[in-house]
Amino acid sequence: MGRGQIEEVKTNLRLLGREDLTALLWIFPALLVYALIVLLPQVLNLGYAFTNYDGFDPAFSWVGADNFVKALTKDQDLVAAFINTVVFATVSLAIGLVLQFFLAYKLYRGMAGSGFLKGLFYLPMVVSMVILAVLWSGILRYHGMLNALLLAMNWISEPVDWLGDRTLSMASLIFVNAWCYLGYGAIIFLAGFNAIPVDLLESADIDGAGGWVRLWRIYIPLLMNSVTVSLFIGLTGAIKIFELPFVLTHGGPAGATTTIAYGIYKEAFDNQRFGYSSAVSVLFTLIIGLLTLVQLRATRSREVGY
Repeated sequence: MGRGQIEEVKTNLRLLGREDLTALLWIFPALLVYALIVLLPQVLNLGYAFTNYDGFDPAFSWVGADNFVKALTKDQDLVAAFINTVVFATVSLAIGLVLQFFLAYKLYRGMAGSGFLKGLFYLPMVVSMVILAVLWSGILRYHGMLNALLLAMNWISEPVDWLGDRTLSMASLIFVNAWCYLGYGAIIFLAGFNAIPVDLLESADIDGAGGWVRLWRIYIPLLMNSVTVSLFIGLTGAIKIFELPFVLTHGGPAGATTTIAYGIYKEAFDNQRFGYSSAVSVLFTLIIGLLTLVQLRATRSREVGY
């Protein structure tokens, strides 16, 4: 390498260093905000998990792994909340994926008013979940709009306690959650439908592949990447669900709709056991990470290239 080439390399390195410094200065405010709002609370939460901090008294003490031991072996309310969360996530995901797929299929096939329906079904995703929960509270409460409509149509003889019955309350939360994510998942599946090569579908027509054959042999295998994305978003949202039980049922009746996220909130702000709730949140984070990793591996292994 000649002297001129060496000088050119040095000049390029100096320019690259200046560009990196300029870029770092531009993104530094965003990094600082992220560190203060996201990273610092996470670090503090991990530290509080090993204490008996109540959220107010600064003279808290170190308790080691006692909070984690209690959460894993002694807290029956946490076990019940875990079971509620599993039931809620499993059923709402199963129902949601089926509805999202078939709604996307209908939109893909060009149903009447598909352009308007895309925006209509996607609308809940641009509205706060708290606002949606308040709206559904007005619909599902004992003297709400749903019971008024059913009574007017003589379908029921007395109001149904959709949010106060132990079984119906969980079913109501599952329905509302599936409705909220319906449009978002349908858009993901619709993108997958539109990405399927036309010549592949034409070949299926030539071979005489009917609706069900095409569904199981073409659409579902080639849409596994959409399943991966939709299931990932739905799983993380369903496991961490907080707004719906908080607004609609307050975790009741008798803890029937208390999820882990809502249980963490109650431990911290109702029972003033911030240290213990921090420990539960750490375990909850590990569970979410493990479940999403298993889900991604399971669905990605079934994806088909084309």
